[in-house]
Amino acid sequence: MIDAERAAFICCAMMALTGLTSLAARRLHIPQSISLVVVGAALAFAPHFPAIELHPDLVLLLLQIGRAHV
Repeated sequence: MIDAERAAFICCAMMALTGLTSLAARRLHIPQSISLVVVGAALAFAPHFPAIELHPDLVLLLLQIGRAHV
């Protein structure tokens, strides 16, 4: 398990990477969803990237909150 400070850094870095990927997709005139999938796949196979384990109840809660705002 990783400590809270490192988890917060990883979360902020992932959000920044998502924003940069979306901006690059707009500039390159490719669909954002395609670019996000490609970058996500690249990160999944990156060596030395820490494994993040989420509690199943937390994931369910986040999905329900996201669905309530749709």
